[in-house]
Amino acid sequence: RVLFRSAFEADPRNRISTDHFNRRLHPLVSATKSILQDKVARVHREAALDIRVSWESRDRAYRLMNGFIYAFEERGFSVKATPPDKQGSLVVIRDEPLRFSLEEHSKQVVIPESKRTYTYGSRFDLVPDGKLTFRIHDYWGQGARKTWSDGVRRSLEEQINDIIPALVDISLIAREGRLK
Repeated sequence: RVLFRSAFEADPRNRISTDHFNRRLHPLVSATKSILQDKVARVHREAALDIRVSWESRDRAYRLMNGFIYAFEERGFSVKATPPDKQGSLVVIRDEPLRFSLEEHSKQVVIPESKRTYTYGSRFDLVPDGKLTFRIHDYWGQGARKTWSDGVRRSLEEQINDIIPALVDISLIAREGRLK
């Protein structure tokens, strides 16, 4: 089945697009966007998709998450937003919930001594770099890949069709482990 899924995803007719002109925002993405609209992400009580990006990367993150969710649903998977205390979005594949997030990398930058506000504390600041990562949480083992990131050769948008067969693999391994 996974081989079939890989062949299906490799077919150019099944390429997933995150072009924001193709579709309106999925209701889960739209709800998350309105929750995170104030610049203080993760300070909310409502269920939201797990998107951890800078203010500057948010529009791209919404388009990317929109592409993921529509692709998941078109392939028969379901997606749920979780309350903040659970911290994660869920994709359910063959009755196996997989927690996932969309995150932005940050690089550590030295704060010049002249610009430090305190004499104690960190000498470094974390600066978002615009590179996004799709990450599967709560799953360890079997050597399965759990993260996909923007790279030099391919953006995360170009990797969605590669991620789906891997998610199916992970769901099968998780199911097998749960049944044991």
